[in-house]
Amino acid sequence: MSHEPKPKPNDPNPELKPRLNEEQTIAYFNAKNIRHLLTSQIRAGEPFLFVIDDLDCKHYPGQPYESNIARVSTPIEVSATSVTDYVDVTGRVDYYAIDAATGEPKWVGKSERVVKKPFLIKDENLFVAHDGLFPVGPK
Repeated sequence: MSHEPKPKPNDPNPELKPRLNEEQTIAYFNAKNIRHLLTSQIRAGEPFLFVIDDLDCKHYPGQPYESNIARVSTPIEVSATSVTDYVDVTGRVDYYAIDAATGEPKWVGKSERVVKKPFLIKDENLFVAHDGLFPVGPK
């Protein structure tokens, strides 16, 4: 049994598999006819997807992929500003990546948010939930 320390969430991990980047993921969503959504269209309790900015991906869980898609199951509030939009979330968030070699979505983790924490969201990265490709992951 190995007692090597596990990598910290923000440490580069050479074992991560290649995934589509932000631009490629948005193109994938468009090719799959997953509809764009505006922050003004988010409703409490209605799930949605958003593509995480490439510069922000290191803050989200994922093995063996670095996740760059979040499926937000329970949004509770949207706060818009002139520059950015924030969505407060409680409950479950599932994280996905799209395998660069196969083009298949891969579930890579989840988080349970019991304290309200905002997600920074750009409208161009916001989409209607698609349970066929991005369902709620395992418990």
